[in-house]
Amino acid sequence: MIVDVKSNTNTYAVFSQVDYKPIERLTLTAGLRYESTNSKIDATQTFTSTDGSLVIPLLSVQDVEKNGDALLPRFVAEYKLTPNLMTYGSISRGYRPAGASFQPFNEDTAVFDAETSWNYEAGLKSSWLDNKLNVNLALFHNKVDNFQFVGIDRGNVFIDNADINITGGELEVRSTPVKGLDLIASLGLVNSRFRNGNDPFTGESLEDKRTTFSPDLTYNLAIQYRSVGGLLGRVELVGFGTTYFDDLNTIKQDPYALVNVRAGYEFKNKGIYLFANNIFNTEYVTQAFNNTTGLQGTYGAPSTYGVQFRSSF
Repeated sequence: MIVDVKSNTNTYAVFSQVDYKPIERLTLTAGLRYESTNSKIDATQTFTSTDGSLVIPLLSVQDVEKNGDALLPRFVAEYKLTPNLMTYGSISRGYRPAGASFQPFNEDTAVFDAETSWNYEAGLKSSWLDNKLNVNLALFHNKVDNFQFVGIDRGNVFIDNADINITGGELEVRSTPVKGLDLIASLGLVNSRFRNGNDPFTGESLEDKRTTFSPDLTYNLAIQYRSVGGLLGRVELVGFGTTYFDDLNTIKQDPYALVNVRAGYEFKNKGIYLFANNIFNTEYVTQAFNNTTGLQGTYGAPSTYGVQFRSSF
């Protein structure tokens, strides 16, 4: 099968933001962004036999165009309970423009609608023990309309729309018990599910299914030491919860964790490092989908070792 796709997208935007402090401890922020987009696509799919004697046109989509614009407000309130403890809340409007799919299988899937969302977040940022302990907490809820998700099945790749809810929280803790030594921990919990929609290939309902490529759990544990002389060492554990690769939740990667190690020397604006990632050679999949030949996927990087140089100006 021969696929020929030509697409073009132009985006224009302007943004303005104002901060206001009615009292010393309170900061109010209001922002507004205007965005305008234009997308066009021409796409053809043709089946050609190996000897070239048989040519069958499968799809022809010509001069399909999508235009859209949006006003996106953002409001933030920050209040300092103490010099080292700040709470905040925000409401913002999100937007991803309409566009054209890379490899549609019919005219209905050649273009997709604009995605919009209302995003709510509240949290706190704190510093304790003379900045030796920092704790940050965030809770969020996003109501997304016309969520743009990728449909992959038997050689077709395109973007479809459905409504979803995303609810979760993040906790970050960083401790410096002695100079140069950092203990770092973070935890993220996410529940991202479809509110409605149907699978574009089977017609099955997507209601309450998990969205793809969104692990329900992420975490990080690290210990890092940086000496006055410039020596650096770091060991970290990075973990991921269950991740689904298709919208019907039939293909998934079970929870897994990776261990990474780094050691190096830093001086002025330069550094040289030795690193080893995934030192226990954990096997995991980063994506998977059904193709014409069956289930296909991509494995994550195995144990990887190397040298890295850094220079900043």
